[in-house]
Amino acid sequence: MQMKNPILMHINCLEQGQSLEEICRKVAAWGFDGAEFRMKRHKIGRNEAPGETTDSYLDRIARGMGKNNLRQIAFGGGPILTDEPDSAKRRQQTDECIKFYRAAARRFRLSVCNVLAGTIYDSRSPAYHADRQGAAAATREQFDWIVESFRAIGEAAGELGIRLAFETHPGRYHDSAEASRRLVEAIGLENVGINLDYANLLGFGQLPPLEEVLNTCGDKLYYVHFKNAYTVAYLPYHHFPCPLADGVINTRELLRQLKMRNYAGPVTIEASRPGDREWFARQDLAYYRTIATEICKEMIS
Repeated sequence: MQMKNPILMHINCLEQGQSLEEICRKVAAWGFDGAEFRMKRHKIGRNEAPGETTDSYLDRIARGMGKNNLRQIAFGGGPILTDEPDSAKRRQQTDECIKFYRAAARRFRLSVCNVLAGTIYDSRSPAYHADRQGAAAATREQFDWIVESFRAIGEAAGELGIRLAFETHPGRYHDSAEASRRLVEAIGLENVGINLDYANLLGFGQLPPLEEVLNTCGDKLYYVHFKNAYTVAYLPYHHFPCPLADGVINTRELLRQLKMRNYAGPVTIEASRPGDREWFARQDLAYYRTIATEICKEMIS
């Protein structure tokens, strides 16, 4: 008995100057099934010319994946529309996102992609207080903008066979499981769900119980991000990235709960701390595979 969930590497493990060809080669060599790329690169790799278009970017990824026999891929991102009152500009951002998915679908078989709406901050409160930002700071108008845009994006993605999953991410409307569920239900599309990044919930000052979070996500849990962090007792809103095997999150229990719920979607491992992220990616993957094997053995014994 094995966990069949595709294991992807988040591109933030390899955004230190590596080329797309180098990224694909290393993802395969280390044993990942694929990677989650961004819709637009943050940094052009070594020996790569700047000024790439969406088509050239996707073509480079496709060549790298084909050369290294990688089959699993996701993309992360979305329109920045929560501070744009001009409906025409919001529609332009929405159309650009749809155009990207159509271009990607011509090259890859996409199952689920990670999506983000724009940031929402209350300048009267510290940005690191997640419980005062994102959904807590959003206006009804901003919520309606997100619903309108992602309903259109979701419909287009559904025609392409793509599921979209809102990442629980601080500073966005979808910052918690509860807010993500409200948003997903308001959009009302079968292919639009939630990407649970449990570590991101540390920004609320107290980590909500895992079982409660998973129950809230329920049948809308389409994707899961894995990372971990240390916390300090007298700094409840601060946390510090660390290896997946360390930190306050019991990754073993998270995996066990996912297995008990028959979660079949992809998982992505992030290397959100600075330093030698190439080593961190391999270190975290080895730990993940070890505990996944142990959990499966426990469940059949």
